[in-house]
Amino acid sequence: MPQESYITQALGLPFDLLEEAWTNEDGPGNEEFRVMQRCLLVLGYPSGENGRAWLDGVVGPHTRRILKQWQSDNDLPVTGRFDEPSRELLYQQAAELLRSKSEEAVIGYSGQLQRVAAISEVAGKTAIYYYLTEARNRVDEDLVPFFLALTVFPSQGRTVATLDLDDFQRRLDDGENPIEARIQASRFGFLQLKAKIYQQADGLDLQCVQAFGDISYHLDIIAYFLKNDEGLSKAAASHDVQAIANWLQERGAEDNDLTARLRQTLQEVRACLDK
Repeated sequence: MPQESYITQALGLPFDLLEEAWTNEDGPGNEEFRVMQRCLLVLGYPSGENGRAWLDGVVGPHTRRILKQWQSDNDLPVTGRFDEPSRELLYQQAAELLRSKSEEAVIGYSGQLQRVAAISEVAGKTAIYYYLTEARNRVDEDLVPFFLALTVFPSQGRTVATLDLDDFQRRLDDGENPIEARIQASRFGFLQLKAKIYQQADGLDLQCVQAFGDISYHLDIIAYFLKNDEGLSKAAASHDVQAIANWLQERGAEDNDLTARLRQTLQEVRACLDK
């Protein structure tokens, strides 16, 4: 079981200090609301616009929307507010999930949440250097640029789930169970692929895929596809960027300029490797 200090670091504050903010006269601020957003993200409920992972400490319409979904899924009054029952159960669920993980994974959760909070244009470039050794440990040198490109594209080196809101709503309209609908409408991992893609791949476990703090597993996923998916393997071996983009699009990647952005990412990766 991981040390409690690592869990506190991942979530941002211990629960007793979090609760103090709701009892003093100043009330909670961005820091406390950011803790709540972290808890939602850990549980697979992204609070950003268009279902993105987001940690801004602001309780706007997108945070309220996903909070209401979590409240509904947990049979709580659907208020869209971080009321006392919601705060207590939300924090408890997130902490318990982290306690069920290895210490290394909890550190991974913390790092990924920090990466979400520090969104910037250089996030992808820093990820290239950060994961270089991991790439070389998993694939042959000629595949390293493609491994790194798939690590930072389209997620900028983040494994936190995002939610396809249109797909989610369609599933709800079709009468699907809300919890299962959210999982199936989510995009996971560095590749930001839907659940069914991972479920169709022999040897991959969706529960492990959902654990965004298990960075080693998510890196293994990229190596798995590069080695075992015939289409992607051939495209990488022949340095066919268009074919790689097609592979991603066939698996639900949403990007109007996908080929151009992937080509640019590969150029950035190669420039970093040449330094």
